[in-house]
Amino acid sequence: MKKIKILDVGCGIGQNLDLLSQKGIYYGIDISSKNVKYNQNKFPQHKFTTTDITKKTKFKNNFFDQIFCLDVLEHVDNLDDALSEIYRIINKTTGKLIVEVPSFFSESIFIKLNPKYNDQVGHKRNLSEKEWIKKIKKHGFFLRQKKYKKFNDFLYLSYKFFRGKKIINQMGEFDEGIMSKEDKLNSDIWLSNNQLTDNLYSSLYGKSLMLTFIAKPCKLIKPKYTIKVIENITSENQFLKEENKKIKNELIQIQKTNLYKIYQQYKKIKKIF
Repeated sequence: MKKIKILDVGCGIGQNLDLLSQKGIYYGIDISSKNVKYNQNKFPQHKFTTTDITKKTKFKNNFFDQIFCLDVLEHVDNLDDALSEIYRIINKTTGKLIVEVPSFFSESIFIKLNPKYNDQVGHKRNLSEKEWIKKIKKHGFFLRQKKYKKFNDFLYLSYKFFRGKKIINQMGEFDEGIMSKEDKLNSDIWLSNNQLTDNLYSSLYGKSLMLTFIAKPCKLIKPKYTIKVIENITSENQFLKEENKKIKNELIQIQKTNLYKIYQQYKKIKKIF
């Protein structure tokens, strides 16, 4: 069986390598030559290059089967140029684009708690879900799935900013200084692997929005194939209706939980005081 080719855009120091390399032949690119050199020394069996995704890369048209942009698109200088290049190098028949970006809600909270947040993490834009989807679809992609995640990370970062901690690099590391016992205890609580809580509340307060797209060959289709395009659009609309129905059912289930009821009571108490 032929292995698929996978591109990790903004690979950093290989934080996604273990997961993505299991899926196929792994390629990593990053704008930082320091990160690429680190990866080349630590993971010599994989391919890493210093590359700016907003410029034309060395890869051929339709080269990759899957492209991952995990916590990357909010950092690039020119989003349209980046998406155009991604479309060029992704396979137009079987290609899949997986994007993870910050949720508008969590970013808005972080900026209120820490006004210098965007400068500290290097974020160039804070877009809503609709804006992200619209911008990506404009470059030749169909949305196939969306999911909010990392509620526990939202709690953790909110607590850190509330305590006056500052981020010192784009990897999200904090200048901890001297940590009190209270800081240490609460950090452990927020970072604990409580998957049930994370699943329940991520759809409402998730730190990240995960979007999965497939490449559509509309730019390459000749007029005699317009019927096929209409079929694709109909398929997409039906899929979105089913996804909206699933989300509504999940929200109904969440609202029935005791944790949600406690949260509503907490909001009422906050209004009184």
